[in-house]
Amino acid sequence: MPVLCPPLIPTGGVVADPGLYGFEAPPPSDKAGDFYLLTFNNGDNPGHIHWIVGAGLDDTVQSNLFDARTWDVPGRTRLLGERRYGPWTITFYRFPPHPSGGALGGHDLALAKEAGTTYFATVHGHTHHDADAAMLIAMLLTAPAAP
Repeated sequence: MPVLCPPLIPTGGVVADPGLYGFEAPPPSDKAGDFYLLTFNNGDNPGHIHWIVGAGLDDTVQSNLFDARTWDVPGRTRLLGERRYGPWTITFYRFPPHPSGGALGGHDLALAKEAGTTYFATVHGHTHHDADAAMLIAMLLTAPAAP
């Protein structure tokens, strides 16, 4: 799975401390490398907001993001709905508060499919759907075409 760097990021950028961001690919459950997650500004950093982007094949996205058995505290994601943006249908999900929801605890997530890959983006919190969608669309616009 080639990593797609987001061409659009939240205002404030990235905290300079490399301990507050990271690349997770593949997680231990994904031996094939069919999933990645990039997380930035982890924790509470004045002037910076936590955000996450990533991609994977459908089953790896489901198992790595939505499987509550892998979270510290079980919880449920909630489907918020779908919106159409040009050629893409973007689906929004709400994850339980942190520490439930795994890496996405306290996030609403925007997710869409392009050329056999599922891409996702989220700015921490429940009021950033336009920003989530904008980051996701920017990624989709630069996504590799189907083989």
